[in-house]
Amino acid sequence: MVLFVYGTLMVPSVMCAVSGFRGPGRAAVLHDHVRRRVVGEVYPGIVSRAGESVSGLVYVGLSGPQMHRLDLFEGEAYRRVELPVTMDDGQTWRAHTYVMAAGHERHLSREAWSLDEFLRRHLDRFVGGYRGFSDLARNGEGGGDDGRR
Repeated sequence: MVLFVYGTLMVPSVMCAVSGFRGPGRAAVLHDHVRRRVVGEVYPGIVSRAGESVSGLVYVGLSGPQMHRLDLFEGEAYRRVELPVTMDDGQTWRAHTYVMAAGHERHLSREAWSLDEFLRRHLDRFVGGYRGFSDLARNGEGGGDDGRR
């Protein structure tokens, strides 16, 4: 499967720890969506918004079990949808991505989310404490690395 990511999953060690997927990401843009930080958290969410765009990465070749792990990790606040993304060479691809689920949009702040800030200030705390990792373990989906390679 093809997956567009725009937040913490852009970090290869996080992507591997969550899904077990090890592969390069390719730059892409999702149009008509906006990325904001989730209130009180260090990760973002996206919602539809005309005229806005979200930069991220596309991973190609994820298996069904890897996508299942991602679904568990993202939890009920996100829903997986398939949307068109513009690749770095201008081609349009269809990719799965996680958008804020109905009723959860209110948890987005007005604050933009920054990958650089996340890497500098929050990565260790996120890997050590985000509930999505415990959700994977609780569902018998553990076994990825600890995200610290």
